[in-house]
Amino acid sequence: MKILTFCLSIIISLVMLEGLTRFIIDDGLHYDIEMMKYAMYLKSISNNPKVGLEHKKNIKKKLMNVEISLNSDGFRNKNDLNKNSKKILMLGDSMTLGWGAQFPFSYHLDNKLKDYEVINGGIGNTNTIMQVNNFFYNYINKYNYDLIILNFFINDFEDVQIQEPNLLQKNSYFYTYASSLINQILIKYELKYDWKTFYIKSFENKDAELETFNEIMRLQKFCDENKIKLMIHNIP
Repeated sequence: MKILTFCLSIIISLVMLEGLTRFIIDDGLHYDIEMMKYAMYLKSISNNPKVGLEHKKNIKKKLMNVEISLNSDGFRNKNDLNKNSKKILMLGDSMTLGWGAQFPFSYHLDNKLKDYEVINGGIGNTNTIMQVNNFFYNYINKYNYDLIILNFFINDFEDVQIQEPNLLQKNSYFYTYASSLINQILIKYELKYDWKTFYIKSFENKDAELETFNEIMRLQKFCDENKIKLMIHNIP
């Protein structure tokens, strides 16, 4: 009886903590909780391990208090695209996607270039290797591209390991919030790398660097053969 009472107390406490996190702590701006929602609602694990992550299609969700709308191709473009217009495809991670931004830089470029449609193919939590493979796996035959812009951010050498999240990682706001607090404590007491050290370590991974370079050259070769301009944009 005591064991049953103890177990029920634990369950009730966890349910209350989950409710507290969802209705009080979650203000739409907590980074890790919003990233959990992004993974839950807008992304899926690809059948191709080299691609890793893909966007879902025809779906929208408010994240970081900003609506992210994905069209029928999984691009962050509000409307479906005109098959006959000139196209600029932007590849990249959350910086290209425009995490937390109402209007990502692809939107502003699209407004300035009246003769082109700018496609936002950015997907958060991906590296350059995944982005190039995603192009060849999902984007290559969708449109005739005049220009491909590969956006590179400092963490795009990161060795991203894709794993199916467990039940708590996938659904529990409290678990995500508690994990975030624990990570902050570990970083504070130097028991875990801070972001600066993490990025430095990423650049020390020579295997990832070589594979990234090879994937970029594969994309360059494709663009040369198909008379597509390729631009690499290094995001500061």
